Amino acid sequence: MESMMNLTIEYVKIVNVMLFYRQISDENMPLWSFLLVPVLFELLFFFFPPLAFFGYFVSFVLYSFYRNREKDGGLKLFYGLYPIVLESLLGRMLAFYVFPFFGISVYNEASIGGYDLLIELLVFPLYLVLIKSLKINFQELKAGFSRGFFRRFLLPINLSMMVYTVLVTAFLMLRESFSWADSLRGQLNNLYIIIFFVVLLYINAVSKERLEAEVLEQKDSELKALSEYSHHVEELYGEIRSFRHDYMNILTSLKLGIERKDFDSIENIYNTVLKDSGKPFYSSKFDLAKLSRIENDAVKSVLSAKLLEAQSKGIETSVEIEEEIYDFQIELLDFIKILSILCDNAIEGCLTAEVPKIAIAFIREERTLILVVENSTKAEKLELSPIFEKGYSSKGEGRGLGLYNVHTILEKYPKSLISTRSANHLFSQTIQFCK
Repeated sequence: MESMMNLTIEYVKIVNVMLFYRQISDENMPLWSFLLVPVLFELLFFFFPPLAFFGYFVSFVLYSFYRNREKDGGLKLFYGLYPIVLESLLGRMLAFYVFPFFGISVYNEASIGGYDLLIELLVFPLYLVLIKSLKINFQELKAGFSRGFFRRFLLPINLSMMVYTVLVTAFLMLRESFSWADSLRGQLNNLYIIIFFVVLLYINAVSKERLEAEVLEQKDSELKALSEYSHHVEELYGEIRSFRHDYMNILTSLKLGIERKDFDSIENIYNTVLKDSGKPFYSSKFDLAKLSRIENDAVKSVLSAKLLEAQSKGIETSVEIEEEIYDFQIELLDFIKILSILCDNAIEGCLTAEVPKIAIAFIREERTLILVVENSTKAEKLELSPIFEKGYSSKGEGRGLGLYNVHTILEKYPKSLISTRSANHLFSQTIQFCK
């Protein structure tokens, strides 16, 4: 009976740890994993208890390193340690504080199986209550981690969690031999609960502050770009009005020539004015009018700013947007970052080309948005293998700026795909955005 109770406790504990891991890592763990993984641990605990005890502490760390191969090492370690330490802290919080508050003494909770099970069943509900009470926003927290806001803090945080885990385990092993072990374990738990949640609150507050600053900066950039776009549209409108005025004068001259049957005058007007009039009228800057098919002002303003920047540098630009674009399939801020990086890549990459030019296309398909950014290059063909590597030189011809960041952003959207091609003095990147 005692053996079944212990196995049930371990089963609930593993489920709790998995729930914590899923929340902090944002990994979509299937339902079957919550049934199968605890059972595998149960078998280990039943047949090989020492191996199961050791495996419990290292398995989630190893799994985190496997599942988050592209992420920073400190972040992978944090994802693996966080759920184990949190489960331990909340279980002991219930045993040392909550239960005694109701007159139930479970200070040495390891010896009371029934209360152990109740503690494990209450761990996750207590966690949800604490998170809501402390107003910890995990979306902001994860955004802060993904943007590298806390890279320098991860080492001390990870070291503190490892030290806590080692000391708690040591005190548990010593409690039968030394009466002071349980007392020290309780004091350690008191101290680390405070440290743990203060750190969690701090990094959540910093994440919120920096994300808000990032949004404000992005909005300022969008307003500036939208102002430039509006100014450009006004210039285009002025050119069209001037064009219309000139043509009205030409048509008036033709009308007079026809009325007088002055064919020499008609021929002269045609040869000097009308014959080549269609050629100078069209300019790549008129492509900006196609941006009206983008229904989001932020995307429209950023793209127009990049196109105007390219044109100011003597780069020929081309835009193709055949249908209305209103759904970008991913978070708007992520889409704008990717668009900005690819446009900067294209501008940087074509400056040394014989004929500097960039082309941008938006293609809407069912549940998919395809973005194509292409630029000319000096070299006929570029080496593609290193362009997504972290720290790759941003001055590489046609290879662009921050492609590692593009790859990192797209990791959040597993269904989205990116393909790169270089041939015939053209470098292109195509991204299929899918939810």
